[in-house]
Amino acid sequence: MITFDATYDPADDKLRLRASSRLDAETYTKVKGVGFAWAPKQDLFYAIWSPAREDLLVALAGEIGR
Repeated sequence: MITFDATYDPADDKLRLRASSRLDAETYTKVKGVGFAWAPKQDLFYAIWSPAREDLLVALAGEIGR
């Protein structure tokens, strides 16, 4: 089972999503579909905050930390 860690940094207005393992195709499609990009050096997905992106991270991770 994949676990997720979601954070928001108000300094740069970005949401970040870390997963414990590679995303399955359905989750990857959802994450990319709302506009997240992959940052390979940081090993995470990131995007500027939006309501739809926040909703997706809450659905995946349960809560968004700082």
